[in-house]
Amino acid sequence: LRRLYPLSRSPEKLVQRIAQLCETLMLAVGDYIVEEGEPGTGVHYLVSGAATVYTSSEALAAKKRIAYQQSTIKARRNKLASRTGRFGARPKLVSRTVSAEGE
Repeated sequence: LRRLYPLSRSPEKLVQRIAQLCETLMLAVGDYIVEEGEPGTGVHYLVSGAATVYTSSEALAAKKRIAYQQSTIKARRNKLASRTGRFGARPKLVSRTVSAEGE
């Protein structure tokens, strides 16, 4: 919290009290922080990552796009797993030493 303005200049006791009231959330791609029309009940700080603001109609289109991207990633992983016999495994590189005589 100390890194966040205006808390970086606030008294330590105040920062500690605010820290006691804070809740840390780990969100996945496509999760909502707040939804349009909800009453504001607090302040949200992003510690890492990124967030995008959508209207309700844009949110529906974004949700479909994210679902498509996730299904594409899953299909690629499954394809790789079927080729290697293991989920997420990488194909092994095989090398062979050839002598100067071509043996």
